[in-house]
Amino acid sequence: MDLSSVIQMGVEAIKNNSNEETSGLDSNLLTKALSTLVGDGEEFDLSSLISGLAGGSLASIASSWLGSGENSPISAESIIALFGDEKIASFASILGLSEGSALDALSDALPAMVDGASSGGSIAENLLSNLGDKDSLMRMASKFF
Repeated sequence: MDLSSVIQMGVEAIKNNSNEETSGLDSNLLTKALSTLVGDGEEFDLSSLISGLAGGSLASIASSWLGSGENSPISAESIIALFGDEKIASFASILGLSEGSALDALSDALPAMVDGASSGGSIAENLLSNLGDKDSLMRMASKFF
């Protein structure tokens, strides 16, 4: 899935949340901030994000986002651990938000983006296309079990 489609899912999740500070943000600004945070310039880097979740003991969250059931929430602390303080501060700065509001926005956007990027085909096919080969996919999948 291309970056712009996935980013748009994140933008919609943020704009449709209940936080007045983030729901009124400009879509173009949100697109820029999310692209800077989760993209590699052309595509949503699903494999890196999922690897980060699995490597950070958040495999159950990643699994829920990839599965067909309800998406588990992610805490602010987990988002910071996943991206690092510097990237979160940059995301917040681009949007003119406090880091707390930025983290709230990301807690809405990330599950929607991963869920959307992994649907429309088998999860294995989507991950394989992002990881590059079957061995990489199997190493990452083993972390979930």
